[in-house]
Amino acid sequence: MVATRTQTDWRKVSVEPFQAESAWEVTLSNLKKTPVTVEVRDRVDGDWQIVECDPPARKEDAQTLAVDVPVPAGGRAVARYRVRMGR
Repeated sequence: MVATRTQTDWRKVSVEPFQAESAWEVTLSNLKKTPVTVEVRDRVDGDWQIVECDPPARKEDAQTLAVDVPVPAGGRAVARYRVRMGR
């Protein structure tokens, strides 16, 4: 498995109270001859919520976003997600 994580967007939503949104893309390449499901986990600090995600994500705990990504044999899959963070 090879994984590449790229930030695709960041913007300030409001100043008071502070809120920002951050968007990410994780590309997974499966070099095996069998399909796999990879759990992508990302640490997110502060008070946050998932704004959008494909495939669907879940909030594992106060600081962890998790998403299960099926990756075909010899293929690639992409997980895209956006989180809104505040203080």
